Order: sequence, then C-alpha cells, then structure tokens
Amino acid sequence: MEFEAKRLFYIFIGALTYAAGIQMFIVPQGLYTGGLTGYGVLFVNWMARNDIVLNLGVVVFLFNFPAYVFGYFNVSKKFVFYSLIGLTMQSLLLGFDLFPTLPISDPLTAAIFGGLFLGAGFAIVLRQGAALGGLSVISQFINIRYQTSIGYVNLIANAGVIVLSALLFSPMIALYTLLVFVMVSVVVDRLYTAYRRVKMEIITEHGDAIKAMLLEKFAHGMTVVDAKGGYTGNNKSLFFMIVYSHEAYYIKQAIVSLDPKAYITREDVYMMNGSFKHVQLP
Repeated sequence: MEFEAKRLFYIFIGALTYAAGIQMFIVPQGLYTGGLTGYGVLFVNWMARNDIVLNLGVVVFLFNFPAYVFGYFNVSKKFVFYSLIGLTMQSLLLGFDLFPTLPISDPLTAAIFGGLFLGAGFAIVLRQGAALGGLSVISQFINIRYQTSIGYVNLIANAGVIVLSALLFSPMIALYTLLVFVMVSVVVDRLYTAYRRVKMEIITEHGDAIKAMLLEKFAHGMTVVDAKGGYTGNNKSLFFMIVYSHEAYYIKQAIVSLDPKAYITREDVYMMNGSFKHVQLP
C-alpha cells in the first residue's frame, strides 16, 4: 500500500510539472507539445481562431484516451492503468487553468523553460512505469510488435505537429516548437530513458527460488547457467535476462528480497535478435 501511494504521488507530481509547463510557457506563446497532446493543443488553437472556445483539459483527454483503450488490450493493463491516472491528473490540471501566465514575451525563453518543465514531468512519470500521453502507448506497442525504435515513432508523430503548426500558424512557431521537442528529449534522456532494453546478470545461491519468482512475476524469459564461486567454491546459478530499463529496478528489489547477497549487474543492450514481446509492470 505504501509503495502504491508513493507511486501515485510521483505520478501526480509529474503530471503537475507537465501541466505547469504547458500553461505557463507553451500555451501563452502559442507553442506546442509533442504527441497526441500536441495535436490536442493544435485543435484548441485552431478552433479558437474560428471563435470556438474549447476546454484544453477535456480536449487533451479525448485525444489521448483512444490510445489508452488500445493499449489496455495490446500492451499492458498495468502500464495503461497508471498512465491513465497520469493523463486524468494532467487533464484536470489543464482544464481548470490553475497556473499563472508568466510575463514572458520571448518565445525562445518560453520554449527552453517549457521544454525543461515538460521533460522533467514526463521523466518523473516514466520512472513510475507510466506515461502522460497516448503516443507513448502506441509507440510501446509498435516497439514490441515490430522491434521499431520508439524514438523513430515519436519523431514521425511529432513531425506532424511541427508541419501543422507551420501551415496553420507560422514557420517561426514551428521552429520554436521544434526547440521545445529538443529540450524535452534532452531532459528525459538525462533523467530517465524509458523502454531501453538492458541486460541483467544475477549470481545467486538461491537459483530455484529466484527462477520461480521471476517466472511468476515477470513475463520475460531468461537463461540459467550453473556456476561456482571462485573464492568459496559454492554452487551458484547465473541468470541472464533482457528487460526494459523501467523493469530493472523492480526485478532487483524482488531478487534482493529473496537473496540480499545476490550479485546483480546491468548494462545497455544495443542489438538483439530473438523474441521479446512482453511488458510486465509490478
């Protein structure tokens, strides 16, 4: 219960930071965010130009919600559940316009600070095994099904936001929006990179118990090799696993709960051949 409360608290903080960046920096300067939320902001601004005022929070929720429904059946129910909580919090914060408009007249400054806020908020939520936008859910599915880079999928989708902002508003708006995307990418990369595959190696004297636990709680396969301690001569088990980076922490905690002395390492995986189709959140 304490763990769940902590996770929800950080998801709220991430959604709060993300929404603050949109309301204080992005929207006042007519800039845009990435993903389906960016398309929602585009739609609200386009309708406003035709004298139709829409609630930003409601539009953002409606633009993202279908992707969550799709992800519920095709990606991971827990991932979508926590992501939907983050989306709901973000939409409520945007819908009630809780943040002040800062006296910033320079779109360059707004793009830089807006990107910092958006990137920080997104990274905080990613650390909790969730996301703030439907594009992350779709990217996750494409990555799992077709082994396609999530960054590549996001690049294509965000290019659409840039093109539409240039066509509907102005090329300068598109240029500053591109800067927002760059800032978000840099901040997320520094704070957290989600869905990056990593290899975990575990050496333990409690191989049978840990193997049973891993197979029960996590939907990834593993390779187990019989090993022997070089100093003690004790029989050990060596596990090799490929997992997503956001899963590695929970796998480590689960292993340490059974064997506090387990030797655990991880390293990035840049190439992989084989089946890797499951995502499981604790």
